[in-house]
Amino acid sequence: MIRSMTGFASVSRENEAATVGVTVRAVNHRYFDVQLRVPPSVAGLENRFRAALQRHVARGRLELSVSVQTRQPPAPEVELNEEFVRRLGGAIERAREQGLVSGPLGPGDLLRLPQALVIRDRPAEEGGAETLGH
Repeated sequence: MIRSMTGFASVSRENEAATVGVTVRAVNHRYFDVQLRVPPSVAGLENRFRAALQRHVARGRLELSVSVQTRQPPAPEVELNEEFVRRLGGAIERAREQGLVSGPLGPGDLLRLPQALVIRDRPAEEGGAETLGH
């Protein structure tokens, strides 16, 4: 158990995906109080951070800051709404049979319909949680 309650530490680790920096500041405080500043990509690890700090520090106010910088921007996730496209294709085929529409439904047509594709950004710091494990 650490005896002094005032201190500062900073460390960084990197792998091929990201660089992760961790900074801890501690000051005297009557109780154990932790303030965490973590990016969304490692927010799921907050309880593990708290538990690790509490194993080594009995009381005091601690500020833990984590930063994650990725090497390459992550590719977005693209999901096709297959049911929508299937129904749209059927509707266009019926319209074509009635002479209301000519030509096939192409990829460019799908890009103009926001219901056809769902495009999500991946978390910017993906890969940071793996780096923290080392």
